[in-house]
Amino acid sequence: MRRRARAHGLEALLALAWAAGVLAGAEPAIPQGWTQVGTNRQGYEELENGRDGSVLIRVPAGEFVMGCTDEMSRSDERPAHRVSLSAYAIAKHEVTREQYARFCAATGHELPYRLEELPNDRPMTNVTWAEAVAYCAWAGVRLPTEAEWERAARGVDGRRYPWGNEEPTLQLAALGDSFLASMQVGVSPVGARKKGASPVGAFDMAGNVWEYCQDWYDARSYELQGAGRNPAGPESGVHRVIRGGSWGSVPERLRCSARAREWPEVRSRHVGFRVAR
Repeated sequence: MRRRARAHGLEALLALAWAAGVLAGAEPAIPQGWTQVGTNRQGYEELENGRDGSVLIRVPAGEFVMGCTDEMSRSDERPAHRVSLSAYAIAKHEVTREQYARFCAATGHELPYRLEELPNDRPMTNVTWAEAVAYCAWAGVRLPTEAEWERAARGVDGRRYPWGNEEPTLQLAALGDSFLASMQVGVSPVGARKKGASPVGAFDMAGNVWEYCQDWYDARSYELQGAGRNPAGPESGVHRVIRGGSWGSVPERLRCSARAREWPEVRSRHVGFRVAR
């Protein structure tokens, strides 16, 4: 317990390094080695990262209401509060097994247990938070903050789920027992459920796998931070924030405002990540 309660030095350094751009509020320019893909169906510009092949969606600066106060909300989602974000970019898909294997081959990082059993188009799971951050450093990106993640998932209209207020179905998200209904075990290919796209055009922001965020988790963080610009969560903590629910989650956990936590050193087949910049 004491070991888990200590903030890991490596994690703290990585978090500070990759949060610097967020806290500075810099506009995301097109980096060297990246290319403009075009505009997606939702009207947002997309860029491709030449290092890992990920496609990122440019989200303009602006405000949205973060959190929830309706009857389905939990205490850590309250109060709903207005947040202002600088422009940023977030990945269209979760990082895949193929992308992570490329990172391991390039850097000498150890392949996680049973990685070879995952098809290439499945989201990468069974990685720790620090391993996800190491991947980001290699690819020239970072993990999204919790606020950035929620803005990309729900847009600015306060919807309950990425696709709207309609309750989840197997056509919209991989959730609950969908792995049994579809004769699959665990995760689905990234981007398989086109109807479940978020307002900015990101896929699988509800279901499939939980996704690491940059922030430390605090059940009272919304009470303590209130409204603000580019919130990055507590300065320290024990758990990291995860968002979005997984293929094993009940519908309530797939809501855009639903928060959860994970030990940063734990590997789980329910947890993966997407990148941001």
